[in-house]
Amino acid sequence: AGTALFFSHPALATVCRNSNGTATDIFYDLSDVFTSGNNQPGQVVTLPEKSGWVGVNATCPAGTTVNYTYRSYVSELPVQSTEGNFKYLKLNDYLLGAMSITDSVAGVFYPPRNYILMGVDYNVSQQKPFGVQDSKLVFKLKVIRPFINMVTIPRQTMFTVYVRPLPATR
Repeated sequence: AGTALFFSHPALATVCRNSNGTATDIFYDLSDVFTSGNNQPGQVVTLPEKSGWVGVNATCPAGTTVNYTYRSYVSELPVQSTEGNFKYLKLNDYLLGAMSITDSVAGVFYPPRNYILMGVDYNVSQQKPFGVQDSKLVFKLKVIRPFINMVTIPRQTMFTVYVRPLPATR
């Protein structure tokens, strides 16, 4: 059981691509998170922080002339509630999930969120790999319906992350 955060790219915008050529999956194992004590409606469980750099490098396309990027954390899941800055998304009939992420330049932010201006890296305009410097991923789960016996929690993508050299125009 778990949930995932993917670093990917959309088809219709000028985007930087994951340097390894595939989406990077940041996975959370939920198999030992819930107990009889926290399996109650309204209970919030904060998973252990994923510290350190997540290890994703991006490469921007030819023609990129700037040395900075914007990131968007997009979700197909609906935001059900906001508590503090955390935006809780409906993961399934039992759980809501929310996240905070710390970037080395942008600081702490709470997805989903679009066009976050990130720092300068001279590799951006050179079409060379540069680090997507996310760290300190804090993931919160809120119980909306208690589990009875064994419940399989299917893998769920919370966010797809897009890295662009400029904000998208519409």
